[in-house]
Amino acid sequence: MGARSRPSSRGLYVFVALFMVVTVVTCLGIAHQDLVLVTYHLFRFDQSTGSDDQSARWLAEQPSLSLSPLVSKLRQSDPAVCLRSGKLLGEILHEHGDPTNPEHAQLSLHLASLLQKGYTSFSEPGKKQAIHLAYGILEQHLNEWSPNVASALETAGDVIKFAMRDINQNINLAALDELPSVWQWKGVDNVAENLFREWKIGRNQRVVDFLDSKSTDVRLAAIRALDGAIDHRGDAKLLELMNDPDPNVCRAALDAIVSTAIDSVGVDHRAKLVELMQHASPEISALARTILLRSGLDEAHLRLAVLMRDQAPAERAKVAEVVFDVAGVDRVLVLQQLSKDASPIVRLAAVRASTRVTHPSLKEMVKQLSADDPDPEVRRACEMILTEASADRRRS
Repeated sequence: MGARSRPSSRGLYVFVALFMVVTVVTCLGIAHQDLVLVTYHLFRFDQSTGSDDQSARWLAEQPSLSLSPLVSKLRQSDPAVCLRSGKLLGEILHEHGDPTNPEHAQLSLHLASLLQKGYTSFSEPGKKQAIHLAYGILEQHLNEWSPNVASALETAGDVIKFAMRDINQNINLAALDELPSVWQWKGVDNVAENLFREWKIGRNQRVVDFLDSKSTDVRLAAIRALDGAIDHRGDAKLLELMNDPDPNVCRAALDAIVSTAIDSVGVDHRAKLVELMQHASPEISALARTILLRSGLDEAHLRLAVLMRDQAPAERAKVAEVVFDVAGVDRVLVLQQLSKDASPIVRLAAVRASTRVTHPSLKEMVKQLSADDPDPEVRRACEMILTEASADRRRS
């Protein structure tokens, strides 16, 4: 009897062992069901290119499960993969766009934290998607009332900081391109506004630094990024860029000056602007003219300034006559400048016009030219004026 019961006991042991294995596998399957489903739908999402993507919809409906794996895809070098992942993350963010809803706020800040922590591991196309998402998160919390402004700036705001300090020029450009919209956001209470103002000041200074970039593309992007900026710390640099050798940068700088920096245009900038009025580019010429007019000059002053810088001596010589028709101009100073012109035609016109103004400086100018001018006709004209002046004194 004992011998026959032994096989029966062995079978029972096997049954129990199999039952335990099945139980454990079932429990593990239940425990990891979410992970299995996410992995499955991520795989299908990667394989699908159509608009009717059931896996994309599933992932969008399960943001607590899908955010982290979708963000991790921003590490891949394939731009298409990063673009699809970034687009889906953007859709999830849009569907959870109420910063006053705790669930929505938690999700957007979790995404911001993932982007902040993962930034250095992202590929170039991945960083571009991270920048776009970070701007979207900032807009949610700063364009409406939000109790999480500080957290958004510390996470999503850091992503923009990282991008503007990145050694990759293409990433700098991506950060600069979306920056102008930020200047319009203020936060809806004093605390949010003050926090955001400090953040914007820091970004504005970085944009100003970019104006010195050796890259034409970066200088252009920085000029555009200053449109509507929080303060005028970039005005001086914009005025310097009127001298930029690249006509596209020069034109963009002039356009920005017209929009935001007219009040910073000084007398010392007018000579360059007059020069630019004669530029081969009609756009640059028109912008320079607009700036001069808005900075206080009238048409008569412009005509005089243009004549002063004309290449033809005969045209510059006309200044000696036109200057007497323009109000508010220091005629003595203008004639003195003409007397130093390289052309004897212009110097002669200055000498002859000097008789129309009684001023000690002009008398001294004529004496100097009568002794030193290399052109004999200019010297003779000076001597005649001096002789006539001497005769007038004797008659009086």
